[in-house]
Amino acid sequence: MEKERKLKLSHRVGKKSKARQRHLDREMNNIKRKSKKKKEKPDSLSLECNVLAIQQLRDPQMFVEKLFSKVKKAPMHIRLMMLELLSRLIGYYKLQLVNFYSYINGFLNPRTTDVTNLLVYAAQASHEFVSPEEIQPVVKTIANEFANEGISGQGISLGLYSIREICARCPHAMPEDLLALLIEFKSYRDKNVVSAIRSLIRLFREVIS
Repeated sequence: MEKERKLKLSHRVGKKSKARQRHLDREMNNIKRKSKKKKEKPDSLSLECNVLAIQQLRDPQMFVEKLFSKVKKAPMHIRLMMLELLSRLIGYYKLQLVNFYSYINGFLNPRTTDVTNLLVYAAQASHEFVSPEEIQPVVKTIANEFANEGISGQGISLGLYSIREICARCPHAMPEDLLALLIEFKSYRDKNVVSAIRSLIRLFREVIS
């Protein structure tokens, strides 16, 4: 499901074409076939093993602090894997990791390679115990970089859906004045953008109620 979500998010960015759609369809079919094979094999416990490995950590807080201290020195492809692991641990244990969000925040713009993954990591690491001072700048950056009329409708949708995922885990990540500005996308000309902002609005209606 995680890879499937990343593929869909990635497909929203950039120009649409028949070739890109065929590629997406092939990848989605491959994921579904692999998922079906795993269900047919009772001894396939990759997901369970990953969860068990996370649960077996004796001191998750110390582990993430030590791992994060090594992130900046790692090659980019290794750095991404480290950030993914960190985001999963922070979200699972609801940890506090100083500077994690500000570090990811520095890469959140449409020109960054693997920005879709970084947006997913930002959401995975969000939880209700993160302070507004830590998480609100991330939401503001995504809004400034993605939710503006200077980029494609797919890019705006990506930004809005990413903000929604963060706020679903951490409602106080959204400043009231920013939400008021984003609501203006209800009348945007792109139906995908309208769908994304409606999803965000529904989330906050549920939170308020």
